[in-house]
Amino acid sequence: MVHESPSLEISCSRCPTFQLQCWCHHWRRSSGPSCTAACMRPGSDGCRTRLACHVPSPGLRGAGPDRAPPWTGELRECSRIQMERLLHETREMADRLHGGAHATKEEGRRVQTRSTVLLVDDDPGLLRTLQVLLEDEGGYVVEAVPSAETALQILAVRGGFAAVVSDVAMAGMDGIALLRAVRERYPRLPMILITAYASVRSAVEAMRLGAFQYLAKPVDPDELLLQVDRAIRTSRLENEHRALKDRTGNPELFDTLVGGSPIMERLRDTISKVAAVDSTVLLRGETGVGKELVARLIHARSPRRDRPFVAVNCTAIPGELVESELFGHEKGAFTGAVRARCGRIEDADGGTLLLDEVGDMPVHLQPKLLRFLQEGAVQRIGAKHERRIDVRVLAATHRDLESAIAEGVFREDLYHRLNTIPVDVPPLRDHPEDLPELVDHLVAKICRRLRRPVVSISPRAVEALAAYSFPGNVRELENLLERSIVLSRAEGTVEEIAIPS
Repeated sequence: MVHESPSLEISCSRCPTFQLQCWCHHWRRSSGPSCTAACMRPGSDGCRTRLACHVPSPGLRGAGPDRAPPWTGELRECSRIQMERLLHETREMADRLHGGAHATKEEGRRVQTRSTVLLVDDDPGLLRTLQVLLEDEGGYVVEAVPSAETALQILAVRGGFAAVVSDVAMAGMDGIALLRAVRERYPRLPMILITAYASVRSAVEAMRLGAFQYLAKPVDPDELLLQVDRAIRTSRLENEHRALKDRTGNPELFDTLVGGSPIMERLRDTISKVAAVDSTVLLRGETGVGKELVARLIHARSPRRDRPFVAVNCTAIPGELVESELFGHEKGAFTGAVRARCGRIEDADGGTLLLDEVGDMPVHLQPKLLRFLQEGAVQRIGAKHERRIDVRVLAATHRDLESAIAEGVFREDLYHRLNTIPVDVPPLRDHPEDLPELVDHLVAKICRRLRRPVVSISPRAVEALAAYSFPGNVRELENLLERSIVLSRAEGTVEEIAIPS
């Protein structure tokens, strides 16, 4: 077959049958059994992979199949990870050589080139075929396993999978049983089933159990790619919708920092700097200063902005439930655990976790939290294995943690792990010049929440507020304003505010 499009070829010097070719980023792979064993298995030794561009390209000296290639590269001892990096670098090289001629036709269809798919099938040939299809045509990272039992073991120790694709008829645990287990333990993880024995009854059963889609063999490649793409997109949209519902139920979550004082400008600058990195941040400040708001702003300005933001108030959860709430539990782990449940840390996978009032965390759980921060892995109550989680951690407290350490109620090693970047959120009394602007902002928000016309606060009332120290900070100010707006009989302007003596 003659391909007139620009092409790239990657060939292995030890395996003549091995060849990777690219026509407009549609990567195709052809290889013999010996090459698959030598080149593609992780940890293989001695394989030298040579890249050469054989594209006739006017204006480039040495280009063309009958001349020395303009660019070649060589990689020794290529592992699977090295091959993936090799493909990425080759695409970039192609764009530079051919002025964007390799612009992909699939870019609009792909959700994300690094989305990870768990592929399950006990037929080695089909498993390999589908893996190549999803990797080369879909742009996904694929973890291919030969059994449902292995799939559950991997899910138990690793997070970050965007979808599961599984055969139905397999030795041991079949695809339907795997679907039940996945839906019970990881209810937000979409799953697609493939079978050679499609029937209306089995399809209905799979969809009733929560399968995203049910495909019959022989699998149409385009249909599989389309359904995997839809599954990942739908899952992400559902997560975004869930987060949006949480926010619309809490209008204060739409807030931003208000005030142009130097102290607030410095806080904005700090937020911008720490948002760009994944370091752990400890937010310190009095009750009511807006530490959660600062945490949400850090998340909203970070590379994780499109992933979940999960806030856990360590004070609001009863002590005996904190471990289950944070780390999750397996079915039967304790009395009342009738089904497996993800913890809040797992809910934040890929995004940001806020541990609010972390200074009040029970002492007996602090070692487990410390291990999670050090290893990036969690172990559900009753689970045999840890599960790796990719999450950025923010912590907040109003307590004096140094005193808590001296009193023996907070671990010093946990403090140092959390205190990588300390951020102090100032009390309201430290920037009184922002009070008039803050009052206007809060009044508009309160009236919107109460579905009432926006009122104004009289200058005399604002002066009275300015003379008050606000030990409860912005939260106390908001409560005072709401009480005055609700109880005021005047229309348009609130003349007096009942300030505590």
